[in-house]
Amino acid sequence: MWQMSILKQALPCSDLLVQTPKNNKLLAQLPPPDYERLVPCLELRSLSAGQELFDMGENIQHVYFPTNCIVSLTIALADGYTADTAMIGKDGMVGIGVLGNPRSFNRAYVRCSGFAYRLSVNELNLEFMRTESLMRILLSAAREQIMQMAQSSVCARYHSIEQQVVKWLLTTLDKIDGDSITITQGEIARMLGVRRESVSMVMGKLIAFCAIACTRGKLKVVDKARLLSMSCECYETIRRNQTVFSKLAIDSMPA
Repeated sequence: MWQMSILKQALPCSDLLVQTPKNNKLLAQLPPPDYERLVPCLELRSLSAGQELFDMGENIQHVYFPTNCIVSLTIALADGYTADTAMIGKDGMVGIGVLGNPRSFNRAYVRCSGFAYRLSVNELNLEFMRTESLMRILLSAAREQIMQMAQSSVCARYHSIEQQVVKWLLTTLDKIDGDSITITQGEIARMLGVRRESVSMVMGKLIAFCAIACTRGKLKVVDKARLLSMSCECYETIRRNQTVFSKLAIDSMPA
């Protein structure tokens, strides 16, 4: 209660009222008895853009279930450059690698601010061993994350920068609430590993097609159908596999 009262002082009540663990798709898949047992262990956190959740080489103490924020996973190179390897939104859990080992092999930081439910690794491990449904859901989520990383690797090698940017916009939109994304063109370029000028050219084209609208540090998708028509096959492949993995996890749960 003390933590919740502090949170209420810092945030509008309307933002808090719409937050529930079921806003995260993994938690929403839990059967009612397992969900009700886990909820008291969850802590609602407000996460700010740029906030670090854990760093490479650290022992992870908490995992996070985003509800309307986005967390990026990055790996740092010896020369100081970093590369984003995955984005986690309301469809996943940040820190899923802890299921095998608590030591993190990447850095997790908040890309787009919002809310997430935090759970201690100790509680996660207890529930993972006790609850078959949670085990199946998280293993399915881990498989899904690997699939997305593999598909993004193929996309980066064989598809145009325009197609990569459009795929990024569509997949990001699926991970948040609403149609606005707080991000700069430079940040998109760094995540995709391409030149900022190339991203600017794509954004200019999308604006001309009335697919998006941009202001400083923020973009809004105004015509998703147009983006879908410009996307490569990778986005639909990711969406289709997400549906398959979720259904398999649910169907395999004990009655």
